Order: sequence, then structure tokens, then C-alpha cells
Amino acid sequence: MYTLTPDGRLPDLVSVEFANGVGKSHLMIIVMVGVTMGPEYLGVADYPPCAVAYWTNLKAKRDAGKLSLRLVCTADDMKAGGSVYELLKAVFPWAKPVSKDNNDVFRQIDIPHPSLPGVKNSFAVKTFDQKEDKHSGSTCDLVLINENLPENLTGETLARTRGGGNIVQFATILDYSSQLDELENGERFIMRRTKGHIYENCIGSQVTDEMAAEVFEEIGVMLGKDSKGGYKTGGVLQKSKIDAMIEGWARSCPHQLKARKTGKPISSGGKIHETFSDVVHVKPGAYLKKIPALYPVVQIVDPHPARPDASIWGVVLPTNRLHIFREWPTVEGFGFYEQIKEKRFTVSQKCDIWKKIEADEGFADQVVARVGDPNRFKEPNADSEGQLSDLYADHGFDFDLSVCDSLEFGFEKVNEYLYYDQMLYRFHPEDPASQARLTFSESCRNVGRAMKNFSRKVSRDRTAPVSSVVDEKFGCFAGCVRYFVVWHADNPFNTLSMARAAKSDDDRIREGRIPNRFRQAESSINLHGRQLAGVR
Repeated sequence: MYTLTPDGRLPDLVSVEFANGVGKSHLMIIVMVGVTMGPEYLGVADYPPCAVAYWTNLKAKRDAGKLSLRLVCTADDMKAGGSVYELLKAVFPWAKPVSKDNNDVFRQIDIPHPSLPGVKNSFAVKTFDQKEDKHSGSTCDLVLINENLPENLTGETLARTRGGGNIVQFATILDYSSQLDELENGERFIMRRTKGHIYENCIGSQVTDEMAAEVFEEIGVMLGKDSKGGYKTGGVLQKSKIDAMIEGWARSCPHQLKARKTGKPISSGGKIHETFSDVVHVKPGAYLKKIPALYPVVQIVDPHPARPDASIWGVVLPTNRLHIFREWPTVEGFGFYEQIKEKRFTVSQKCDIWKKIEADEGFADQVVARVGDPNRFKEPNADSEGQLSDLYADHGFDFDLSVCDSLEFGFEKVNEYLYYDQMLYRFHPEDPASQARLTFSESCRNVGRAMKNFSRKVSRDRTAPVSSVVDEKFGCFAGCVRYFVVWHADNPFNTLSMARAAKSDDDRIREGRIPNRFRQAESSINLHGRQLAGVR
């Protein structure tokens, strides 16, 4: 938890994702003790040096009573009889819950200094049921979160660490949650995630080889063999107790069984493209930086009613592998796609931007097809007769809307293209036979985020139709990838190269491509839709 990064920083956020019964809340109370009382009250020899160093470094603020601390939890946790309240009484009676509100929730925890009379440090208590503005305020040295923070409170809570503090969340993630995946892939925060399997809290002598193997397989932790028998765990639960707990979860909440047992979030289980890997599927910018002249390029667009349309350009290789090399909007120009708050562009402006991208980057004459979302492009026009696709066609972008839009078929097809021989790749990553059929340029960051985070909301009874349980937050760019793959299945390289060779300049103009002899050197707008100075 307190291990420093290579540049000497603490993680901004640590997510302790333990299974039920492993001791998350108990660990949280221990952190409270270390922060407010100092490491000597826990036994220095029993804790990692990095934790002892962290608690020691807080001494000046601790002695002055100036630690800024916060606990975020459910309201029930901090009522008399609640889990955190009762655990404080049992493990840390020095802490005094105070300031009870009208709902019987204690809104502050006072911890008197162990050796300086009159000095105290306090945890302010914020609860999940409070509105976002109640979670605003000054910066904190430490924020502790008991169980998974609701997504609507994430922004305000993260903002509390802007002065250099850090956050630790202790949670068994039982419901769909993608914000942790987003933060893990973000740029601002350094995040660390740690898992804990319930078998790690089993009495070591009772841990079998099968149990140890499951721990390694599920969360990557290898338990050490004990020469006296079993494994070294430091656990306190009888195996029979653990078996009874697992049996109870299997009956009462089978959809949560794996998360409760292994600590692996349901959000990970709900990922639609689990095979996607930065290491395997994301190529450096130098890869196919210049698209060979004989390689056909396809544009895929998914219109959005409230944001700029999501657009990708992919190339079909002679081996019938696909490589997505360009996206628009880009993270550099607009920020993360799902966070864009305005539509900003007319159809005419978007088409001009796409033409400029293709012309400036030298692949305009290689675009053999444009594929569009067959649902949104067929929506009626609000201002004129016809459908949305007609507006784009008026500007030279004639989209093929015949692609199959079966979600399950599309998901399966994309995963088929993402598949790679893991064993062969491990030992011979340079071997073409070990490569996936679908890759992405590292510059396509919105596409990469979509592939990582596009997930399915897992319904409790597993009976909801697929379309109603897919989280659409990352759906636009993931949809573009799906349409590209499904379209390519019916349009292999040899048919595309022949089609491209047969097209005239008139064909290219109708498809929105500008042949070299008609292309102007300058454009009146840049790729973000802004008017260029001196160009009319």
C-alpha cells in the first residue's frame, strides 16, 4: 500500500480489492491507528518499513493536531451498530465517534493524541447518500473509503488530494464499476490495485494445493509452502468456515460469488473484450506510420447526438489483418471522448475535417469504403426529408450501412480478431503466427480506452437482454471497431484491392476522397474545427 513508485511518490489512490472475510475493514482501522497514533502503537516489527516510514513522516502534523483526514462510507456504517462503528469500538476504542446528525449518523471521529494532552486529530465522515456538494471542501492528507465509492462521488473525492494527499479504498467490488479501470488507465493519478483471495485468510495448515493454485490463478499471488504442512498465510479462518461461506454465497448471490471469493471485481468479469492487451494489441507509432500505397483504408463512423462523431480509419493488410491507425476526435485535441460535453460541429465541418486528415496524412486516395452505424445513420433528418446519412452524402461521404449490427455476433467477431496464441507469443513474440488479427496504433487512445473499458452490466438474474445491460459509456469507439471487423469479414483484402483499382476520380469524389489533381494545399479550418488565421 505504501510502496513508493520509481520516482519516489506514493500512489495517489490505492484500491484494496479483497474478498469477503479477508479483513478489509480491519486493515482500514489499522491504517487509522498508524496515521493518528504513530507506528509505535502498532508494533514496528509487524509492519512493512514503507508503512512505518509513512506513519512516521506524519509526526509533525499529528503532534500539532493538523492532520486533515476523511472517512467515506455508507451511512449505516457510522450508525450505532454499524460495521465501522462497531469495529472502532472493538479494535480502536481510543477513537470517539461524535457529532451525530438527525439521521443518527456520526459525522466525525475524534482521536486524542496519545501523549500530548489537548491535542486531537479527527476524521470527517462523509457518506455515500450525501449529494456531491457535501463531499467538496478542503484538501486532505488521507481519505479512507469503506466499500466501492459511487461513481457520482469520484470526482469530488479525487479532488480532495490535489494538495498531495492520497486515497485508500477498501472494497469487495460486487457491482459493475468502470471508474477504477478508467483511473488506472488515466494520466493524472498514480493508482495501485491489490487483490486478496478468501483462501489467504484460511489457517495455513488447512490450505490445500488446490486452494493455493486457485489463489495464484485468480489473483496472481503465490502462497509460500510451509515445511510443517500447508501454506504460509497468517490466516485465522477454519477451512470449514470458509467452505460454508462460499456455499452460502452460491445460494444467495451466485452472480457475486466470484467477486466475494476472489476479490476480482465484477467489472472485470463484465468486460466484453477481455483479451485486449496494451502489450499485444497496441503498436508503437512507427508501425505502419506510412500506409503502403496498395493497402486499402476504411473509415468507420458512429454518429453521436451530443458529441462529435466517433471516427476511426483502419487499414486492411494483405494477410487480412486489420490495423486501426487513426481516430477522431483525439485525446490531445479534445480530451477523453466520453467526457466531451458539446457537439460543436456541423456535418459540413466534420466532413471538411475528415477530408483534411486524409489529405494531410497522405491516404486519401487509398480510402476504398466508408462504413457507418446502420442505426443512427438511418434516423430521420430533423430539418429536411430523408435520413441522417443523406446529409453526409451531400458532402461526399457516402456510408455503407449494410453491415450486420447484431451485438453478440459483433462482440464474438471482435474477440476472434483479438485472439492470439499466448504460449507462442510468450516465447516468440516476433513470430507472425503469434500475432492477433486486430491491432491499434498507440496514438488511438480513445479507441484503446474503449477496448479496455467497454463492459456489460451484469444483471442479478442474468435475464436482461444484451442491449439493455451493455454500458454505452465507451460504446461509440468500441462500436466503430465492431463495424470494421464485421464489415471486413465480408470484404477481404483481395476484393478491396480490386475494387480500389477499378474506381475513377469521379468515384473517389462521390465517396468524399479528393484526387491529387483537385486537392488544395490549404484548408480554412484545422482538425479541431477552428478557423485558421488568414485563410477564408
